Amino acid sequence: MNAPEDIRSSEKVKNSERSMPATTSTQPRVIGAVSLIGLGVIFLLQPLLGWSLSGNWWAIFIFLPAIGLLYTAYNTYQRHGTWTQAAREQVGGGGMLLVVAILAATGRWDM
Repeated sequence: MNAPEDIRSSEKVKNSERSMPATTSTQPRVIGAVSLIGLGVIFLLQPLLGWSLSGNWWAIFIFLPAIGLLYTAYNTYQRHGTWTQAAREQVGGGGMLLVVAILAATGRWDM
């Protein structure tokens, strides 16, 4: 009588294995790490070289996710060979963030 339960539990294991990705990409982690290191270098060099980040420099924090979303959309398009729903959503979100970042960087909210 335990055989049907064993079959059902093995089917659950097989189904859960299919939903898990075979490999996990470390690319987003690398991009995030390089971005943070680059931002730290900019802030470190500012007083050393006499630079002045005035104005809306904080708009960089909006540009980074926008560029990340657009890059992910491009990778999704390349992987599938067509514009899938996920790729279109990523382009839409990245595009909106890019517009907000440009408006924040230029200070032109009154357009």
